[in-house]
Amino acid sequence: MSPYSNSHRVSWFVPVLFLMLIAAGLRLYDLGHLSFYYDEAENALVARTYLETGSFSLPSGHPARNGMTYKWMTAQLFDHFGESETLNRVPSAVIGLLITVSVYALGRVWFSPIVGFLAAFLYAVWPWSVTWGRIGRFYNLQQLFFVGIVYFTWRLLDRHLANSSEPFKKLIPKILSSAFALTCLVLVSLLTSFTTF
Repeated sequence: MSPYSNSHRVSWFVPVLFLMLIAAGLRLYDLGHLSFYYDEAENALVARTYLETGSFSLPSGHPARNGMTYKWMTAQLFDHFGESETLNRVPSAVIGLLITVSVYALGRVWFSPIVGFLAAFLYAVWPWSVTWGRIGRFYNLQQLFFVGIVYFTWRLLDRHLANSSEPFKKLIPKILSSAFALTCLVLVSLLTSFTTF
């Protein structure tokens, strides 16, 4: 079967659509109903201060440099649509949807379509993943980058080394490019929570 045939597209589209609807419903429904809890309030205050001063700090001036990537995303939403509990949490919810699809794709490729679907379904409805997808913090962003790290590690090991009949000398550029991508992803992942500059 061609990878671009209609039946192949449908075999991907239907499960992904189903998973996305479930994950979106659980993460997006009444997202702004509850008021901020402490860490979310800090995230929103830092996003507001960033828009006002260009600095990731609390209104008191105390630097708040952990999770700056998420705070920057929140600041962009606040800048375009105004401040609210919902907008502070939307990036986490959307990232939770991306993780659900990523789990499906990896499970499908590594094992089978059924295993990919079951793994993604469990992630979509698992109370902890739903909770993290409804909290305006950087933890889901970290998870997404970690899934990317797993993917690039797999590509580095499986596609370039295990399944190659090319001489090792010819594989070096491919290995280096995958290792570079993996290193960048690890560094970006670390920057989502630990930033010291």
